[in-house]
Amino acid sequence: MNEAEQLELLRILKKTYNAFRKKDIKRLRQLSDHIVEDASIFQDDYTLSLAIILYTMSKILEKGNYEAYHAWGSFYKSSVSDLKKLLKYLGNSNFKKYSETLRNLLQQIKNIDKKVPLYIEELLNSSRIKKGSNLYAYGLSLGRAAELLGISKWELMGYIGNLDISNENLRTLNIKERLDIAEKVFNLK
Repeated sequence: MNEAEQLELLRILKKTYNAFRKKDIKRLRQLSDHIVEDASIFQDDYTLSLAIILYTMSKILEKGNYEAYHAWGSFYKSSVSDLKKLLKYLGNSNFKKYSETLRNLLQQIKNIDKKVPLYIEELLNSSRIKKGSNLYAYGLSLGRAAELLGISKWELMGYIGNLDISNENLRTLNIKERLDIAEKVFNLK
């Protein structure tokens, strides 16, 4: 992870921490989408895992009766704690601990309530597919998007085939924006 990416991810994590504490579904979803846009450039697991976690958390909160989950109280407290840890580890460039904490957070999501493991597993899978379609929309190949998210091309194709991803919705970048991205990618700034 280069320094520009690390600083951007730190900035997003701070906003994520606040949004999750406030149970701000819309903000979590926006942050997840923003991270996917960055991931389409940098293509790393740190960024994509966080995008999936944020999107899944927003879907859990969106369900409305999340507090009825058996383990909601402990899940919420440990998630807030893990978000703090992610900030700390990323700030200290401790990527090993950062990755461990991301995995722990994913496991907590899977274990939020023993009665709904299939729902949570399906939610995680659909989050991966949704974020894969976003990567594809940002210009990554279908195969690369599927590979980065650990899903099959067929799963992703099935979802993308039902979407209207047309050229009229694409945002083109001017030359300065393209140069800025190239400088970030190649650590020229």
